[in-house]
This record gives sequence, C-alpha cells and structure tokens, in this order.
Amino acid sequence: MFDVTKPIYSGTEAIGILGSVLKSSKTLSRTQSFYSLLPKTVKLRQGSLQSVLDVCSKTLESLANPSIEVSPSAITDKLLMELDDQVADGLGDIYDSVFSDCETIEKVKKGIRRIIKDVEAVRVSPARKSCRGNKGPTLLVSYPKICTDPKRIIHWNSGVIKWTNWTEIVCNSLYNFFSQSFAVPPGIALDLPNKIIVQILEEKSESIDLETCKEIEKIFSRLKAGFVSRDQDKEIMISERIEGEHLFDFAQSKYPALSQSQKESLFINLAKIAVLDLIFGNLDRFARVEFNAKEEKYALSELEANLGNAMVKWNHGSKQDLQVFSIDNGIDHIDMPLRQQKYITFLQGLFESPDFPETIAQNMVSNFVNALNNQVDDYDGNVHEIKKKLEMFSTEITSIGKAAFQRGIREAIAQLPASISKWDDSEGDHLRDYLRKHSPQVLEIIQKRIQGFASIKTKTQVDG
Repeated sequence: MFDVTKPIYSGTEAIGILGSVLKSSKTLSRTQSFYSLLPKTVKLRQGSLQSVLDVCSKTLESLANPSIEVSPSAITDKLLMELDDQVADGLGDIYDSVFSDCETIEKVKKGIRRIIKDVEAVRVSPARKSCRGNKGPTLLVSYPKICTDPKRIIHWNSGVIKWTNWTEIVCNSLYNFFSQSFAVPPGIALDLPNKIIVQILEEKSESIDLETCKEIEKIFSRLKAGFVSRDQDKEIMISERIEGEHLFDFAQSKYPALSQSQKESLFINLAKIAVLDLIFGNLDRFARVEFNAKEEKYALSELEANLGNAMVKWNHGSKQDLQVFSIDNGIDHIDMPLRQQKYITFLQGLFESPDFPETIAQNMVSNFVNALNNQVDDYDGNVHEIKKKLEMFSTEITSIGKAAFQRGIREAIAQLPASISKWDDSEGDHLRDYLRKHSPQVLEIIQKRIQGFASIKTKTQVDG
C-alpha cells in the first residue's frame, strides 16, 4: 500500500514517505467513500458501477469532438451532476476535489480516467476490518494501483492500517533487533498529536507540518469512524500486507503440504518468538503467563494461544523456505514496581530450572490445542469441515511440535547472549535512543528484564 523504502516524486521533487502516505490515504478515503454509497448486494452494485462507466464514457466521447467548444468547468459540473442523479447522491461531491484544478480538457480527461480506475477498487470494499489479533482496531486495505488498457492488467496496493500505541510501535523494532530467524513486517507510524512520522524498523522519524498533519488526521478519522468506535489508541501504524496467512488459517490450508523438515522449521520459529515473549513480557501469545494474586507470583498458565499474532508465508511447490512473521508485538508494562520484580523472579526461576525447554514447550502445546478446540467456533464456515482441515496440525502439535518447540527454545537461549551483547554495545545505541525518545517507560522495563535474564545461568548456557 505504502512503499516504506522509497520516496515518491512530484515532478522532479522528491516528497518522501510523508508524501506517499498523504497520496495513498486520499485514494483510500475517496474509494471507501465511493463504496459506501453503492448498493450492498453484488448485482445492484455492479449495475451502479456500470452506470458510472457509462457516464464517464459518454463524457469522454463528447470530448473527442473538437468542434464542440465547452469550458472544462462546464464539463465537470455536468459530469458530477450526472453521477449524483444517475448513480448515487453524494458521488459527485466525492470527486469534486479531483476536478478542482482542471483548467484544461486534458486535465478533465485525466480526472475521468481516475474515476474509471476507482471503479475497479470498489467492486469490493477497499477496506475491511480484520478479525485476527487482539491489539487495536485493524483494517485490511486493497485497491488498484495500475489498470492498463486494453488488457486491463490490474496491480493491487495492499496494506494494513492499525490504530495502536507507542508500546507496540517500538516493540516491533525490539523484536526485529533480537530476531534470530523470524521476521517483523516493516512499516511506518503516525503520531499525529505530536506531528511525527516514523519508519518503524529503521527507527527514523521526522516532523509533519501542521497543515499536512490536519489533512491526514481528517482522512484517518473519517476512515476509522466507518469501522470502529473505540478511540483510545491515537497512533496509526501502516504496513505492507504480508503475502501470507495467520497461523490458524495456514494450519488449515497449507500446513498439510509441508515436508517434515518444513513443519519442524515452523514450530522452531514459533518457539523462538515465544522465548522473546517471555523475556520481554508479552504474556498473551504462545506461552501464556498470568499473575496469581492469591500466591502473589507469576506462572505459566494453560489458556489459549493467540494464533492471530503470527503469520506464515509459503506457497505450494515453492522452493523458498517458509517465513514466519511476528505481529501484534507488545509487552505488559506491569506498572507496579513489586510486580515488576516478581516477573523477573518468575523468569529466573523458569530458566534456571533444568527442564525449562520441556516446561515451556508443553505449555505451548497445551495452549495451541486449547486455541484450536475453542476458537474454531468463532470462524465463519462449516465448523465440522474446519475441524477436519485442522486434524493434521492438531495431531502434529504434539507428535512433531513439542520436540521442535524444545529445539527452538534451546537454540534461542543459546543465541541470546550474543544478541544481548549487541544490545549493550554500540550496535544497540540507535535502538535504545529511539526507545528513550518515544517510549522511555518501555526502555526502562526492557532493560530490567534483559538484565534479569542475563544474570541467569541456564542449563543450555552451561552446557554450551
């Protein structure tokens, strides 16, 4: 959706990532508003879209006759009026800004082609709310980037927009820094109250001028209002859509086609995410942790794994290795100082135990099984059929997954001292400065947990 690595250009002037965000946001806002005016049933919607194409084609045909002299403004006024009258009231208002500076016939033609291109975007909703994950409202976005006539080859912009907070934004960089084999999606973040835009994994930020900030804020407020009422999360995170599936969906569709070694690789990567979750304090993904108020201590708990917080990218017959993505990254702040220390005590007790790989792996197995058994009812479709598709994954969580989890846990623990050394050295300066600037509380908490873990002499480290 937004290219987070390359600037876009206005004439010969590079206007950077912010320009890309503004341009793409306007397109999304316009097409989503267009879609909202259309009939809900497919047949009626297609009929309305054909009417739009007919109005546009008729106008273009009239412009092909050089003997007719009509001002550009008269042409656009007539076009917008016909869109209102023949398709949907309000549609002309959406495209009024597209023609606001059309001083020549060529610019009018360009605006009409813009409408024709948008028709492809609104055959389905350009944005839809995701039901996966559990942190912050999330929209999945898809609309055409290029439509090349006469073959009408369509290239799609796809992305994810999420209203979140600085904890998740900076934790994406944290997971990326400590990652040993899994990936974290790149993206940008908008902190509109503070007028800041950030390239997340590069930890680069720049200010947004007030006028642009207000324009972006208006666009995203309107977009958010169409899907969610929740308003406590102020920051906006935008990333490219991963060409993969959430773990629950992958387990049904592609997991059975994996080889034995690919299945082991999948489980190993999930275990490595779980180790970082435990050290950082992400308590609700695969290895679940709860505070027992009665005993006043933290402990592993057999709950449900959050299968929406990891994605897998792999295609049938692909020679490339599967790729696991860690998403919805964050930590439990544990605001009370006494509990913060109790969490470090829990970590030390867990990893100092000689059988910690087996303990964590068994907790993961139990949580995966619970999730598969309980979450299937939350999904659309034939429950019996979904359970049948999940049979192999459900069985192999124990027969293959448990041993692979243990292997991944041991590998992660063995490799962590090198990562911690990088964090403490100059290699970690940039990331620590980034956390200190945008989320000093997260930096303070993470420092304590990393130091608490670093003081542990695990059996894996001793054996190594």
